[in-house]
Order: sequence, then structure tokens, then C-alpha cells
Amino acid sequence: MNNSEVSYKGVERLKKYKTSSEIDANILSSVKFDLNEVIEKGVFIFGAGRLGQQVHHFLSSNNISILGYVDNNPSLNGKTQNGISINLADILTSDSIVYIASEVYLNPIRKQLIKSGIIKNISHLEGCILFKKYQNFPVGMYLQRITEDLIENRANYLKVFSLIEDEESKKVFDNLIHYRLSGDIKYIDEISSAPELEYFDKSVFSLESNEVFYDCGGFNGDSALNFINFSNVTYKSVHIFEPDSGLLKEAKELLKKFQNIFFNEIGVFDKTTTLKFDSTGGLDGKINNEGNIEIKVVALDDYKGDAPTYIKLDIEGVEIEALNGAKNLIKDKKPRLAIASYHYPKHFWEIPLHTLAINNNYTIRVRHYSNYIMGSTYYFIPK
Repeated sequence: MNNSEVSYKGVERLKKYKTSSEIDANILSSVKFDLNEVIEKGVFIFGAGRLGQQVHHFLSSNNISILGYVDNNPSLNGKTQNGISINLADILTSDSIVYIASEVYLNPIRKQLIKSGIIKNISHLEGCILFKKYQNFPVGMYLQRITEDLIENRANYLKVFSLIEDEESKKVFDNLIHYRLSGDIKYIDEISSAPELEYFDKSVFSLESNEVFYDCGGFNGDSALNFINFSNVTYKSVHIFEPDSGLLKEAKELLKKFQNIFFNEIGVFDKTTTLKFDSTGGLDGKINNEGNIEIKVVALDDYKGDAPTYIKLDIEGVEIEALNGAKNLIKDKKPRLAIASYHYPKHFWEIPLHTLAINNNYTIRVRHYSNYIMGSTYYFIPK
């Protein structure tokens, strides 16, 4: 089959919708209950983690009965959380309504429930639609106005698609659009790559000797270590930008045997300044005006280090700002770029268009590295 014969059904469906309400209705069309039944009968929350607790707070604040937590972790069975018991899944019946409060394990949990005959279950994306009229629903920034953005910026989504040249990237893009239109996780299953390939995917690019890697959102050093292995330790230098001191300490320990690693306890932004930061000690620490600590941030154009040949940006939603702070590097040095593009729905179109507005002498590729909505990365390969 040649490219002219390939059918991109997600993109074609996007062209046909007139309103976000139509998309919402399509997403909820596979849900086997309605809001009134939830209000009348109450709901079980499957997942006792952070999202489960956020859903619990929402439901209780709106006087919707919580019948219990469900979790597959046997060590939690019989314990309580927020005054609600935690149970194994055998407490559920075929008529139970179950809110799956997990993104990472959505697919296996849903398969587990359906196998047990429990068809009244809902994902967090579906929950965002079902409870849309409630002001205090815990949407999460990665789902904010997701269906509205598809309609309001349809032309931008289609423009990005038209700029993608390779068929694999077109397929990934198309399936991710199809997922946003339907809520059906099968579209992500079909295009998901192994998470360990993220940022260092041989199907996308290869490294040369003497590379300089800027790891923005360095976390505990895992990406830097993957870079070192991917480059066969022939790099020139690695520069880690991680504002969380605890995580940077872990990175120093992980990478202590390697040379020419520069550890910067700073974030990356559009200017060099001091900002508030939500420090969680995990993957989701982010710049936030209500943050619990202050951090230093730098515009990469101001950073005094080896000029980068490869920049990775995964900085919890401020990727556009970081790009603005690296305009001169991108224009003059034209490094490869790998940019996480899922923290906000609009980033899926905004990041590629914004990057090409800085320097259009790049080829775009896109891959997805998880079994849920988060994990999309755009690569920009110099022409």
C-alpha cells in the first residue's frame, strides 16, 4: 500500500465534528450508565492512589455516595482511606458502578472488570466528560478542555498532520487524535512504543560522537544514563537541569562513575529568574505560582556551557516557555530536539508549530511511549 492509499481515520473524523458536545457524546456512547444512576446508586473507586483520593474528594463534596475503594494491592485490603474501606475486586457485583482512578493501569483494570462481568465502569477521560458541569472535578492539566481544543484548533491539528512526512509518525498522530475523539484505549495500544525508548528511539534518529546533551527535566538522571548508553559513551558532555535538590542528589549518585556530567539545580524557562515551584519529589514537580518552594530558572540562551547538539524538554507544561528561552540556540545551532507534548492537550499542536516558527529547517516525527494518554514526544531532526 502506498502513502496515497493509507487511510487516516482519526484525522478524517476530526474534520467532520462541528462541536465539542458531539465529541463528548461520542466518548460517552460506550459508557453503560448515566449521571443520574451514579447519583442514585453511588460508585466504587478503583485505585487508592493520588487520583483515587482526588476523585473521592470530588464525589464526597458533591454528596455522591462512595461505596468503597477497590485496589489490586493485597497489602491494602481491609485498610481504610478517608474513612472508606479498601477492598479487593471480589467485592464488586455485576451491577456495580466503578470509577477507574488510574491512568497507568486503565487497560488491565478495564479488562479485569469486563472479564468479571462488570461493564459499568468509567475511565478518567470519560469521567471528565460525565462530570463536566461540576466546577471542582479534578481534571488534571493533561485533559483540560481536551474536546473543546480539538474543535477550536482543528486547523492547527490538521496543519501539524500535513507537516509530518513519515508514515509511522502519521499513524501515531492519527491514532492519538482517534483516542481523543473516542476515549477508546485501543488506539493507543496500537501505536505505543516501549517506555525505555523514549528520547532515544533508533527508529527516529541516531547519535554521532562528541554529542552535547541538555537534559531539561533531569529527574533522577535516568534520561542522562539512557543517553550515555545510547551514545556508547562517546559523548562530549551532559548537562542536567533539575530544580528538585533531592532528585538531583539521586542523579549524582546514579551517574557518579561518568565524566563530564554537569548537574544544575535549576529549572528551564523563557528568562533567567526565580519562580515558585511545586516540589513533589517525583515526576510531577512543576513551576506554579502557588508552589511550596522557590527555584532558580534559566533561559538556555543564557546558559554558559557547551553548545547543545541534542536538547530534551520534559518540564511539566512549560515547554513553550523553555523554547522561547532557547530561540537563539535553535536558530543558530539547530540541535536535535525531543519535546514532551502531552502536559496540555493544546501542546500536541502548539509545540510543533511553535518550534517550526523559531526554525522551520526541521523534520518532525512523533512517537508515543505509554499505554495511556500521557507519553507523546515530538522529535525535531535538522534537515
